[in-house]
Amino acid sequence: MKAQELQGETEQKEFSELLEKINANSKDGLREFYEKYGKLIACTAAIFFKNQFLVDEIVNEVLIKIWKKSKYDCKIDNPKGWIYVITANCAKSLLRKRRFLSLKESMVDSKDGIQEFIDRDSFYFMLKDLSEIEK
Repeated sequence: MKAQELQGETEQKEFSELLEKINANSKDGLREFYEKYGKLIACTAAIFFKNQFLVDEIVNEVLIKIWKKSKYDCKIDNPKGWIYVITANCAKSLLRKRRFLSLKESMVDSKDGIQEFIDRDSFYFMLKDLSEIEK
């Protein structure tokens, strides 16, 4: 039990130092932060989105939030949990935005939706130049 507490305190201290490093030199600090926690952020985002572009968008959004939070002196008891919550909140926010702003991926799928409409329209376009006998 004592070893686990010591490990938690060490992780908290390293995380605080990393936030200070981000505040002092954001480029190097964020790079180091990404190297250490990037996989956690990406895996958490992948729970919400299967699209790699959207996962990358969430990772970028989380890094921006971390950069903004680094300016404040705050003690984080559970760094990985804190990162997980930030990532989940960013993903949920993007889900809400996408619900109102974009097409569902199933509509673009070749089985139905827009692709079906395009195929049907293309078919009728090809038929229009044919004579009645050829049709």
